[in-house]
Amino acid sequence: MIFDFFDKAAESVEFLIALGSIMGFL
Repeated sequence: MIFDFFDKAAESVEFLIALGSIMGFL
């Protein structure tokens, strides 16, 4: 399903944002 793809994409984006925030903080 396309919705499942968007759900996975949203998780990936949130992970990348969190990772970027941590790197920026360090």
